[in-house]
Amino acid sequence: PVSKMHCPWLLLLSVLVLTLVSFVRGKKCPNATTIAPCICTYVNSLHTILDLDCSQVPDEDQLKTILEEDFPNRSFRHFHMANSPIKILPGNLFPNHALGQFKFETADFSNSALEVLEDGVFEHSIGTLLELNLSGCQFTSAKIIAVEKFEVLWKLQLQDNSYTSLDPIESDILVDLTIGSPLLEELPQFDTWNIPKLQNLDIRNSPIQNIPPRNFPRIMERYLLFHLKLTELTEIMLI
Repeated sequence: PVSKMHCPWLLLLSVLVLTLVSFVRGKKCPNATTIAPCICTYVNSLHTILDLDCSQVPDEDQLKTILEEDFPNRSFRHFHMANSPIKILPGNLFPNHALGQFKFETADFSNSALEVLEDGVFEHSIGTLLELNLSGCQFTSAKIIAVEKFEVLWKLQLQDNSYTSLDPIESDILVDLTIGSPLLEELPQFDTWNIPKLQNLDIRNSPIQNIPPRNFPRIMERYLLFHLKLTELTEIMLI
């Protein structure tokens, strides 16, 4: 049997071993000067969760150069680019690397100058991205992003852009969708959309004056929660 005198030493040894294991397994941020003005931060004390903020990068060329630097870890909880002046995210923005590809769980581009998302820009995050915020950007196209390619995306925010219409959205995963826009005067024909798990649709801040009957019959059968607090809404006809 172990004597009582040895117990404190065994406890201390256990703590040291656990600390060492956590350190070895922990993720590492790159050298701060090599990725500036991007900022990599540790979310927890064990350094197992990282965030990446590139909102201060002035253009897409510099952003691409930064992302080609030596990142010891390329899996991040959050990618932050809110209020960014960058207008285009090229499809090859996140480079392939022998140590792994850039992956994010959430991404925020809100209130940025973003106008175009080229095909493939989130290719490596299609299996990890849970939430995507593209609100308050400069999108005018009816087709902003191929939502159907994402495997776990449950929340998508597109509100306060400059589109006048939206192409049908398809997703087996999407639960929360916000599309209200100051130029969206007419609701899309939701019965042509395929979003079987949608529970929350927010179309606030749109100059919609009425909702045509039978616009979303299949969605209504699922008791969808609507935010219809529209300043100019005068008539709702669902049946």
